[in-house]
Amino acid sequence: MSELTLEQIEENFETFANLCEKLGETRKDKAEKFIEHFSERLASCPAATKTAFSGAYHGGLIEQNLAVLKNALLLNKTFELRVKKSSILLCCLFRNIGNLGTRDEQLLEEQENEWRRNNMGEMFKYNQKLNFMAPVDRTTFLMQQFGFDLSEDEYLALRLSGTRMNEEYSMNEPPLAFLVYSSARIAMINDKK
Repeated sequence: MSELTLEQIEENFETFANLCEKLGETRKDKAEKFIEHFSERLASCPAATKTAFSGAYHGGLIEQNLAVLKNALLLNKTFELRVKKSSILLCCLFRNIGNLGTRDEQLLEEQENEWRRNNMGEMFKYNQKLNFMAPVDRTTFLMQQFGFDLSEDEYLALRLSGTRMNEEYSMNEPPLAFLVYSSARIAMINDKK
């Protein structure tokens, strides 16, 4: 996928918001405040800066996270992993939410340089006003600002959900972390088809 229509972005955003209703009573309220604060930025946020990666287009963040969630629920059921559904929902829906930036500043901005867009596939660039922070760190930082309490398994699932599984955790990660990581990889492979 390379572009989404406004209708697709709105539909994905609505799906995201509806799924957040299933996070459990206390998390549902936190998610509601999060969505209210970031609504427009959340709906249009890309998942990546370059076309070499999945989701480097407006609305890519939510679209990618919904694909990861679909894969995770299917894997959990198929392999009878018995991972708690609310944890799967939270970790898949919020797995790279740090791409939003901070409460006040957007992280990913349109790349105005045509040469970089055409020759490097760099559709977005990082906002230079913000401190550098690894995406997973920005994700957990942003979530804690909105009061999300994470279990150890949820924290590790978010921490290890990037494109490379940390060697220190290989074969030692909790099932939730393996599930989210594997589901993200499957989504990336499917996106390349």
